[in-house]
Amino acid sequence: MRRVRAACVVGTIAGCCAGLQAQGTETAVIYRLSEETSTYQTGCFPPCLCPPGPEFNIRGTFKLTPAGSDLLFQYYDVSDVNWIVSSVEPKVRLTGSGTYKIGGEVALTQQLTLDLQTNDGPVEHFDSGLVPIETSFPGIAVTVSMNMMFCLDTVIHVDAQPVPPEQIQPYHLTDASTYQEGCFLFCDCILYPDWPLGGTFALVPLNINPLFSEFAVVNIDWHISSMTPNGKQDIPVTGVGTYWVGGEVAIQHEMNLDLFIGGDPQQSFHSNLIPGGTEFPDINIILTMNDYFCYDREFDLHAVPDLSTQIALANPPTDNPYVPGEQPFRDVLQTGSSNELTQGIGGALTPSEDEVSYSTIQATFSAPTQLAAEDISVACSYTGNPPGSTPCPTVTSVQQDVVGGFAVTLSGPIPPGGCAMLTFTNVVPSQQLRYESLPGDASMNGVTNTQDLLYLVQALNNGDALLPANLPRLNMNRSPGGVVNTQDLLRLVQLLNGSLSTQAWNAFGLVPCPTDTP
Repeated sequence: MRRVRAACVVGTIAGCCAGLQAQGTETAVIYRLSEETSTYQTGCFPPCLCPPGPEFNIRGTFKLTPAGSDLLFQYYDVSDVNWIVSSVEPKVRLTGSGTYKIGGEVALTQQLTLDLQTNDGPVEHFDSGLVPIETSFPGIAVTVSMNMMFCLDTVIHVDAQPVPPEQIQPYHLTDASTYQEGCFLFCDCILYPDWPLGGTFALVPLNINPLFSEFAVVNIDWHISSMTPNGKQDIPVTGVGTYWVGGEVAIQHEMNLDLFIGGDPQQSFHSNLIPGGTEFPDINIILTMNDYFCYDREFDLHAVPDLSTQIALANPPTDNPYVPGEQPFRDVLQTGSSNELTQGIGGALTPSEDEVSYSTIQATFSAPTQLAAEDISVACSYTGNPPGSTPCPTVTSVQQDVVGGFAVTLSGPIPPGGCAMLTFTNVVPSQQLRYESLPGDASMNGVTNTQDLLYLVQALNNGDALLPANLPRLNMNRSPGGVVNTQDLLRLVQLLNGSLSTQAWNAFGLVPCPTDTP
């Protein structure tokens, strides 16, 4: 039995529902199920004594749109239900719509009603009844069933949260997309010509791991430009579905869509699991209803993501976060709240300097994407004297680690004295990762000279050298334990004179990153 948590015992409707209203009072909000806690079960429930049946997890999305309010309740329309029952073959898909209300006179209550279609079966009605809320809105946690969990029943527990906008990746169909219908094989009837297909949709990540990526296909808004005896006619196409891409050896992909074409009832289209997907995030795939048997409909989709993907997070970590357009990172992290920020950006074979360890570049993006080494270019503003003596590194490998996260390995460290810029083909052009390196710049003013000796002496005398935020950059000789002392003054003198260094750094001004981006 599920434990009910009353997140809001008393309060106004406006106060409880403000979280969703802040996203737009008339705008549909896409929700995503938590696969770990959302479940689907068919079987017997009390008082019947037959087996209850296994409980499966479910994943997917739906939309919630404000539909008005009264003195007690806030009302919402539920649409584009797009769920998959996990670990069940053949696949079980649930689609449909319904309503949701939340409010109450004293204790907050909620009610979810859904009319769901399982695969191509009949529409069935599910209802939670008016029950206490289990989580703070805009989160939704509620159980619906066909027979109020009485005897033989199907029970679905919904646990969902709004999808962050940055995780909704918009797509648009290219001019190569077409629609065709008619008789293909084994039947003798008209096969109409290809008709242009245009419009937009979006992907929402459901399951991302190193082997494959699964997305919900949402916000389908297409139109078929058909030619009829009465002239050109635009036929609207809406619906939902899923897209899967990946594989352990050969890359494959699969798309399943439940579509409304014009005024026709919902129809299911599929591609089957076929070779392809190597060009993702671009999508090129064909879907049919009947695998070209007799009378069929075909969607030949060619889609590309809108260039809205941005860099969400990157080295350094959270106490010195990446912010587009702000000061580039230094190769050894020189700002922050902790003396543990002794992480450098380097290549796979860049040796550590006592407590300073060089690592790969970690980057997370705002929308689902695929990333390979050839998708990243590296440019450097300075490569030593003579030029090329400290070469600009290249990307040697890219490994996906978390949802939207990648580890990028360089062939070598950031060249000292300048700025290294990483540009991603799948990211808006104005965003780059930029790393600067200037040995001996204790004051971080972009110039290394004897004034840095004075700065370090003053920091030793007033105790600033031992502050956690200053230790990483003032520990010039990278001594164990993060100790800053007169030995660091000696190492700074060596850097100024070019001893045990790539060059003499006295009076050297850092060659900055360009002020303009492509």
